[in-house]
Amino acid sequence: MGEARSRLRASSLRRQSSAAATALTAWSAERTGAPNIATMASLIDRNRFYDRFGVWSPVIDRDKQFALRVKDLNAPTRAAFHGLRWYAPNPAYRVHARWIPYNPPKMLDIPTVLGTTTHLPAPGFAEFTLEGKVLRLEPVLEDPKSTELFFIMRDATSKTTTYGAGRFLYTELPDHGVNQPGEVWLDFNRLINPPCAFTAYATCPLPPSQNRLGVAIPAGEQRYHD
Repeated sequence: MGEARSRLRASSLRRQSSAAATALTAWSAERTGAPNIATMASLIDRNRFYDRFGVWSPVIDRDKQFALRVKDLNAPTRAAFHGLRWYAPNPAYRVHARWIPYNPPKMLDIPTVLGTTTHLPAPGFAEFTLEGKVLRLEPVLEDPKSTELFFIMRDATSKTTTYGAGRFLYTELPDHGVNQPGEVWLDFNRLINPPCAFTAYATCPLPPSQNRLGVAIPAGEQRYHD
């Protein structure tokens, strides 16, 4: 019975992948040059294949490069998930920072685990003191209408207890908005692992060089894999 079900699930994966691949190529016969983004947005919206075996195959957009992502709710990595590990909360790592805006905002080159580079707007930087050192971090906005700052960063714990590629931190916007000088709180207890800490099939951004700190910040989420 188990073997038959495995065969059915494998067949389902092939069927859903084929259907999504057909949707992905539907626009290619008509296009001349760059893909029609409006057409792709429509495909992305309607081609979400999900069946009784837990197979989901959405189309994803990464800098106008489109791909098929097959998600299997019964994957061994999901079935064997063993929980997350965190440092104990420490108020010393909730840090008050000065917000210095860029006028105009600049674009940051953000490397990714795919070996590509994405470009995201950086509205300014946060300057703070930790362990007697003045440090700064540059966040980006994931969307022009974002209501939070997105810090892609790494610290010295990446060599020992936290994910080696870096971690993510989301914060509220500065008290006077991103375009005016002000203040912002950086609660490093809220540092989280990126998706690529859990799977080799993620498309995570990596910390730009200016966000790779030499100090250790033993706060937030620890490594998932030992």
